[in-house]
Amino acid sequence: TKITVEAAHGLISQVLKNVLFNKPQPLVEQNKTEVEILPDA
Repeated sequence: TKITVEAAHGLISQVLKNVLFNKPQPLVEQNKTEVEILPDA
C-alpha cells in the first residue's frame, strides 16, 4: 500500500505541476472568454 500511495502522490504532483506550469495561460484565456461572454449575454 505504501508503494501505491507514494506512486499515486508522485503522479498527482506531476499532473498538478503540468497543469500549473504548462496550462496557466489557456485556463486564464478560457476564464476571460467566459467572463466576457457572460456579461455580454
